[in-house]
Amino acid sequence: MSTDKPGRKPGSRNKEYVHAISYPGRCPACQSTNRSPFIPGGTTTQEIEGNDPQGEPYDAVVWRKCKCLDCGQLRTERSYELRKKN
Repeated sequence: MSTDKPGRKPGSRNKEYVHAISYPGRCPACQSTNRSPFIPGGTTTQEIEGNDPQGEPYDAVVWRKCKCLDCGQLRTERSYELRKKN
């Protein structure tokens, strides 16, 4: 059995974590956020730089197809991604 105290040693640094903000897409027909898993092969990516509607930088826009679980409407969800480290 170890005699060391549990946890980090005093003065050790915190780990840096990457944070992501995600806003769920809404169905254009019923405004529900319930959706099926993304459809395989239904993804389109365009590498373009800019700032998303919340002002965060991105370097790729990704469109993924899915289906609303409440009304059955097929829809495409768009996400802005920052893939390269600046």
